Amino acid sequence: MKKLLAILFALCRVVPLQPKKVVLLRRFPQWGSLGLLGDYLRENTDLRVVPIEHWRRLSTIYHLATAGTLFLNDGFSPLAKFPFSQKARVVQLWHADGALKRWGAAAGEPFPESHRYTHVICATEAIVSHWAAAFGVAEDKVLPLGSPTGDALMRAQRSDGVLSQVLYAPSLGEPVPLDLPNLHVRHHPKVQPEQESLEDLLCRCCCVITDISSVMVSAAALDIPVILFAPDEAVFFDDIHARAPGAIVHTVDELMDELAAPGDYSRERAAFAAHHLGVCDGGACARIAEELFGEW
Repeated sequence: MKKLLAILFALCRVVPLQPKKVVLLRRFPQWGSLGLLGDYLRENTDLRVVPIEHWRRLSTIYHLATAGTLFLNDGFSPLAKFPFSQKARVVQLWHADGALKRWGAAAGEPFPESHRYTHVICATEAIVSHWAAAFGVAEDKVLPLGSPTGDALMRAQRSDGVLSQVLYAPSLGEPVPLDLPNLHVRHHPKVQPEQESLEDLLCRCCCVITDISSVMVSAAALDIPVILFAPDEAVFFDDIHARAPGAIVHTVDELMDELAAPGDYSRERAAFAAHHLGVCDGGACARIAEELFGEW
């Protein structure tokens, strides 16, 4: 199948490259940063933005072969076989923020298409080496320009009233049953793709419970208390620079105790958000656009 796709891609290369065509290839179940960047490019540039969700189509192969720039939000191994033009750019705009765990090439699961990446976008200078190791690319290909998610967080309007909703967002297996009032369980997007936006949910939350999900990065950036809860996980962070933004608990009893008498982790949240997401100044999409398309 991949060989056939590569042949079709090569045939489509007969058509001249279109420098101002930007393809957004959504491989993760939600648009997230990819969609936010696409919205910015449509509103602020004269680029032609082509969003693609279903790649097993001839039209998709055509767009991939003729686009000046391709953005991804997850791995896509068929790209490894596609004979891209040397003038085309393949940009990895990952679906999550932060350097919370070893993944990708750093965890022995390399991205077969990584040699096609011309750029990898991350949020901060502090995590450049981590992302270079994960994607198996040289550090000079990793551009710490900020996260479009950070732009959305800056625009998020937190309620000034008393918030009581607790968000439980596990990423490891099935959620543990919790008997809590005002509990909202958010499944991993690969389990349940159609859900309310994370930013909207966070604006109503007084606390976030998670395991190793990057939701903790967004919560910390909004100064929302975070509790790390994963009974089956003995180690949350193997990056020594990634200090926990809140209490770490391993049992339901420990979780309930922390909810009843939460510790003050405000400094830890601020340091954690600064390390993994940087300053949410609303300018990440603008910086990405300027870096990649400024000369156009």
